[in-house]
Amino acid sequence: MLNILTGLLVTIAAATVIFCIAGTIADLLHARYTPTDTFPTLEAEEKARRLFYNSLSPEQRKQYNTNRHFTVVGNDTQQTYLIRCDSVIFNINQLNSNGSTRKQLCFVPQNAYYLPRYDIYLAQKLSLEGNETATVATANKIPNFNPFATSVYTYN
Repeated sequence: MLNILTGLLVTIAAATVIFCIAGTIADLLHARYTPTDTFPTLEAEEKARRLFYNSLSPEQRKQYNTNRHFTVVGNDTQQTYLIRCDSVIFNINQLNSNGSTRKQLCFVPQNAYYLPRYDIYLAQKLSLEGNETATVATANKIPNFNPFATSVYTYN
């Protein structure tokens, strides 16, 4: 009887987790969308890309051109962050002094669904360079689960 009760509780817990995850994903995808909202056009994406690219320092441009990521130094702690331009979700690595990932961060402007992705990268860059402490405090964080692993993203 105890095994049946334990199995039932595990099944209910798993179903609850799946329901919560599915609900969260549905909220992220659909909750803020109304028929009047529009997604970025190709023209808007291109303008945002040019603005973003022109805002990078020469060293950041070199990193971006080579690897599609670049490093930013926070204004408060001088901590180095790597912004990957392959996604806008958990695309920021907080780096250790040896260049490995300490933790991943996720923060985007409000209503980011309707912004060109290069506007989001630029906002992330400027936030870390201009108000690092507040930005990191509000970011979602994932710790590096393997402290002995080195990141494929290094800065030199």
